[in-house]
Amino acid sequence: MASRLLAEKPKDLAGRINEQSIRRSKRYVYGSDQSSERFIENRLSLKQETP
Repeated sequence: MASRLLAEKPKDLAGRINEQSIRRSKRYVYGSDQSSERFIENRLSLKQETP
């Protein structure tokens, strides 16, 4: 798994991590401005995830 992470481009890795974080959010996602609003709205979980 470590070799897969090292092979991934930093921008792609950050995007994947951001997407997973937003999908797991249950209620709120904060940003410093509205530049990512569409990205967040398209991925924010509408139903509660069970652990």
